Amino acid sequence: MRVCQFRHEPETGTAGVNPPARREHVSLPATRQAFKRRCVGISLREMHFRSRSERTTLKETLPVSSSIAFQSWLAMSNTVAANLIAVDIGNSRMKIGRFWSRGDDRPIGANELPLPIATFDLAIDHATGEFEVNRLNAWCEENVHGTGTWLLASVHRAAADRLADLVMDWGLIGRVECTVRRLTYRDVPLAIRVDEPARLGIDRLLAALAANRIRARDRAAIVVDLGTAITVDLVDASGTFCGGAILPGIALSARALEEHTDALPRVTMDQLEKPPTPIGTSTVPAIESGLYWGAIGAVRELISQMSSGLAAAPEVFLTGGASTHVAELLARDADYSVRHVPHLVLSGIALVEP
Repeated sequence: MRVCQFRHEPETGTAGVNPPARREHVSLPATRQAFKRRCVGISLREMHFRSRSERTTLKETLPVSSSIAFQSWLAMSNTVAANLIAVDIGNSRMKIGRFWSRGDDRPIGANELPLPIATFDLAIDHATGEFEVNRLNAWCEENVHGTGTWLLASVHRAAADRLADLVMDWGLIGRVECTVRRLTYRDVPLAIRVDEPARLGIDRLLAALAANRIRARDRAAIVVDLGTAITVDLVDASGTFCGGAILPGIALSARALEEHTDALPRVTMDQLEKPPTPIGTSTVPAIESGLYWGAIGAVRELISQMSSGLAAAPEVFLTGGASTHVAELLARDADYSVRHVPHLVLSGIALVEP
C-alpha cells in the first residue's frame, strides 16, 4: 500500500488558477496483506487508544486470528468502489460526507452540486481537538469500505491532526487503502482577490467554490455560513472570491455576555432556530432577542452593503446551523434570491480536483 502525502511549495499559477499540490509517495513498512494477518482480531478502538509506540508493537506481534467476521469484512472492502470522504472540520463540529466520485466538469450555472450519499456530524472539544472516536468508528464501519481518499478542510489543527492519525491507523491494520490530504487555498480552483489568501478559512473558500458552480452566470453570489462564527462572503459575477465579513455566532456572543459581565446569565442558544419575541420581558428573553435579531440584522445589512455595488441583484446561498429558518426570514421582501444549501462546504470539497 502506498500513502500519498502532500506538500505545498511557493509556486506562481496562471491568472486566477492556483497551482496543484506536489505529491510525494511514501511506502509503508510492510504490505497490506501482512498487516491484515497480524492485526486480525484487534479492534480499531483498541488501536486508537494506545500510544503510538504501543500501536507499533501490536502491529508487529499480533498472532493470526480466525475471526471469520473480520476476514469477511476485509474481503468486502476489497470489492466495493472507491470513496471520496470529505471532511469539514470547524471550531466546534466536524462534518463528514461520503461521495462516490470527486471532481465535476459541469459549467457555472449548472444548478447542481455533487451531493454526499451519507453524512455524519460530530462535536469537537475546541480546547483539545478531541472527538468521540467510537461514534466516528461506528459510522465508518457502516459507510466506508474499500479504497478511499480523505480530503480534510480544517480550521482546527489539533482535530485535523487527530483525525489524520486515526485514518492512517485504519490503513495500517488493513481496514482500508486510503490517502489523506489536507486542503489549502492553493487546492481550490477559484480566483481569489484578497490580501492574505493563506490566512483565509478554507471552509469559506470551499463554500464559495460550490456557490460559484450553481450561481447564474451573470449574477454574483453572496455566501452566508452560520457556524461558531458567521461569515458573509462575496463571489462576483466573474467568479472571483472578493472577501467578506466575519462576526461571532450566537453561541459565542452568548458566552461573551456571561463571561464579561457581572450579572448576566449564560443563555444556551446555539443556533438561529425559532425566532424569539423581539421584546423580552425578563433578562433571558431579552438576551435571546438581542442575540437572534442582532445576528439576523447583521447578515441582512451585510448583504445589502455588498449588493449595493453590483450591477444586478446577487444570489444568496445559506449554509450552517438553522440556515433554513434564516433563509425564510431573509427572503421576506428581499430583492435578491435566497437559497438554503445544507452541505455547501462538503460539496465544495468534492469539487476539488484530484
